[in-house]
Amino acid sequence: MFRKAIIFIFFLSSIVTYGQENSGFDDFAENYISSGSGTIYKKLNFHRDNFNEDSSLYYVDLLVEAMRRKHPNGVVGGNFQKINTLRLFGRFDEGFKLSLSTFDQFCGATKDSSSCNGCSYIYSKLIEFMSTMKDYRKAIWYLDQNCEANKNDRYYYDKAALYVLLGEPDSALAITGNYLEDRLENATSHELIGIHNNHGLIAKNCGRLDLAIEIFSQAINIIDTSGRNIDRYAFIMGNLGSCYYNQGDYEEAYKCLLIDMRGSLTGGQIGSYLSAATILAEIEVGQRNFQTAIDRIIVMLADYDQTLTGSQKLPLYKLLMKAFEETGNNESYEKYSELWISLNESEYQSKMETHQYLVDENAANSLKQVTKQLETEKELLDQKLKVQEKEEEKNQLRNLLYISALIVIILAILLIFLRYRNVQSRKAIINQARLDSAKQKQEILALKVKEENRNVQTLSLELTTKQDFSKVVLNKLKDIENISKADLKNMEMFIQNEVDIKSTRAQLQDQMGDLSTNFYSELKIKHGNLTETDVKLAAMIVMKMSNKEIAISKNITPESVKIAKNRLKKKLNLAKEISLSDHLDQLL
Repeated sequence: MFRKAIIFIFFLSSIVTYGQENSGFDDFAENYISSGSGTIYKKLNFHRDNFNEDSSLYYVDLLVEAMRRKHPNGVVGGNFQKINTLRLFGRFDEGFKLSLSTFDQFCGATKDSSSCNGCSYIYSKLIEFMSTMKDYRKAIWYLDQNCEANKNDRYYYDKAALYVLLGEPDSALAITGNYLEDRLENATSHELIGIHNNHGLIAKNCGRLDLAIEIFSQAINIIDTSGRNIDRYAFIMGNLGSCYYNQGDYEEAYKCLLIDMRGSLTGGQIGSYLSAATILAEIEVGQRNFQTAIDRIIVMLADYDQTLTGSQKLPLYKLLMKAFEETGNNESYEKYSELWISLNESEYQSKMETHQYLVDENAANSLKQVTKQLETEKELLDQKLKVQEKEEEKNQLRNLLYISALIVIILAILLIFLRYRNVQSRKAIINQARLDSAKQKQEILALKVKEENRNVQTLSLELTTKQDFSKVVLNKLKDIENISKADLKNMEMFIQNEVDIKSTRAQLQDQMGDLSTNFYSELKIKHGNLTETDVKLAAMIVMKMSNKEIAISKNITPESVKIAKNRLKKKLNLAKEISLSDHLDQLL
């Protein structure tokens, strides 16, 4: 039992090491979240790390909203974080529902489109839920539905691992083996090392230890021939050592694990280092190298006391107890025996395993209930759709009858009309003549009203302009006694500009009156957010007035005209490459 525990710890370390070589799903959040949401994300992580459920759910909802505002599909990444949060606090059914709804709304509907950021992480959550329910076939289906165009080595490893869980080792090995053959010619040495490592892990998990040893050895050979640093790939030596260990070849296992331990320590892969060092200590105790094992374990406990979990410390205490008992050091034996008993009572490993089993079963049951609920809702929806279809058929028949009756009535009226057409034709001609005359008078009156309105607007604008101009001139005349030649020159230019402005405005009034009313109505209908100032600027642009002419007309600088044009272009939702003038010309 003790040896199996050691093997299990080492197996976990190999998975962790693999994760270090391939970015985890949680890395997505920090890369995807904008700077404006970064503070929210930090607060969310703080509360999740401290298991504050209410605060975590509060901040994750804020994060979802912030990411939705940042990008239309940003809600996918936010929902991914919310699913993780719900799972953390055991709310599996809510997390499962959110995963399915996100899939239906974003990922499932757009799976044939180009890259949709974040969807691969929703697929990963659905795969986890399916695996929890032990529905590995459905998990494989979701894995294959992923919309990423290029399937990487992680995809083939995950798919093979699911086939291992299905109890189909041959299929699992074929998946990673075929991918390895396909990539032999084009992959870099670094990629080949990773692909070999994945294939070896699948072989090891299938119990094909000889095959796994062969594959891991090929990976190490690539490292040697490519001149790469073995420390970076020390975990592969650990994977190879674990195979030898499982076969009972402790001498070869010791050599490989020693390289793994040193390389992992150099590379900062602490989990891999601790797992390798633990197995090395067990081999040393088994070979009666007690002092070496004691020294190794004491260093581990001293340097990584905060890193080691209770379940990792228990086998180390057990090894120390055995080593001190064999060397006759009763005092140390008693010390670590008490530590082991105390820690074992606090950890109560068997209860921990039972608790985890119950948690998993509860999660599986919750997810199954959610699935049944969704299936029931789907059946009800199908029934509702059938009822609606029948109602639509009845409505169509009823409408057909109404239309037929209407056609009969129209035909009867038409016959009556034709019978009395000759009698009514003269009366219709007279009425039409009267109507045309009245319409003509109405149009003439409308033109007169329009002309008067235009004159009133022109006069109002001119009066306002004159009033402003008069105020400026009066203010300048107050200081006429002390005015310099330069100021006189400026006043002359000011008056000349005013004359130009009046001339331009007069021309503008004539031109704006020539624009069709269709232009103004189309512009306001399609862009109801425009102000009167925006509409006037649009009219000037359509009349091909230059920035200088617009500036003189509006009594502003040409730079202000450019800024006003850019603001108008944003209000019209036009892309940078689209011409504002061309777009407005289409409304004429």
